[in-house]
Amino acid sequence: MTPGKEFQVTYGTIAAMTNIAVKITTEDGTFGWGETSCSTSMFYFSGETQASVRAAIKNMAPSLLGKEADNLNLIHETVKYVQRNQAKCALDIALHDLIGKQQGVPVYKLLGGALANEMPMSYTLGISSPKHMAEEAVKKVGEGFNTIEVKVGGKNSTQKTMENDIASVRAVRDAIGNDVTLIVDANSGWSVRQTLWALKKIEDLDILLEQPTRFVEGLREVRKKTSVPIIADESCQGLQDTVRLIEMEAADILSIKLTKFAGFYESARIIGLSDAFGLDYRYDNMSQSRLAATASLHLALAYSRGIPSGGTAFTKYEDDLVKSGGLRMNHGTASLENPKEPGLGITINEKLLGPADVYKA
Repeated sequence: MTPGKEFQVTYGTIAAMTNIAVKITTEDGTFGWGETSCSTSMFYFSGETQASVRAAIKNMAPSLLGKEADNLNLIHETVKYVQRNQAKCALDIALHDLIGKQQGVPVYKLLGGALANEMPMSYTLGISSPKHMAEEAVKKVGEGFNTIEVKVGGKNSTQKTMENDIASVRAVRDAIGNDVTLIVDANSGWSVRQTLWALKKIEDLDILLEQPTRFVEGLREVRKKTSVPIIADESCQGLQDTVRLIEMEAADILSIKLTKFAGFYESARIIGLSDAFGLDYRYDNMSQSRLAATASLHLALAYSRGIPSGGTAFTKYEDDLVKSGGLRMNHGTASLENPKEPGLGITINEKLLGPADVYKA
């Protein structure tokens, strides 16, 4: 990350990105790019690491080589028993980029067409002092962001750290006023008891509360005892988790992340399921470059009903993996630089990538 933009969350401090990019090439030379997020030694969002994702791709590659790239149903059927959504995400994004290029259309058209030409974005504040978080929030609202996410929680939340969390949330709300959407994200760092204690202090601030505690049962217990809308993130890692959350009435809103949901293919199913049961959703991101952020924007443009996206993590990094095209920010709103460009509409700076694992038919 750019010095000074290191990012503290429940799991620890994020100071670098350790992701995997995938390039899929067909016999005629057409290629597509995909990306997935990987956990680091301190950031255990999914438990996936570079090593586990690379191993999963190595295992899947032999069964995929030689297949028609545009037969997504067959490809996903082939790997459906692989419990590695983040590895499948990189493949799925790359295939959509490739298919869009083959057909001469942007990815959002492969998803049915765009309902919007741009998407309001949210900005996330890492854990810090109440004063610093409030100042940063005011700055970002001034830049055009109308949704602010505040990180709270910690590996071992104590009364002291929770009091700082409460003070931070109050300071941010006081600083930005009531017209800005405020999301409080504990990244599962609180217990049910701690969450209920915290809510007594902040539920009057018109907030959305994201993944305060780890498990679905905990979310259900919290949701029963508050009117604050609950967003499920860590406990919603795929289609089956979504079904369970709906059955248990444990959330009001789902966090939609391509890198959690095996790419566009499964994300579209989860959005459809959310619509069918009347759940809201927000587009969000992991620690990812502008490659995956651009892919997320294509999804958001095609299904634009969601709460503003959180795809701004790439702005904190020193280097930009995308050489040209893709997502561009303007006053808190994202749009595509070249909305008619086929595929994701990007070119990649391959010099930033490490040595490739290569699989050929």
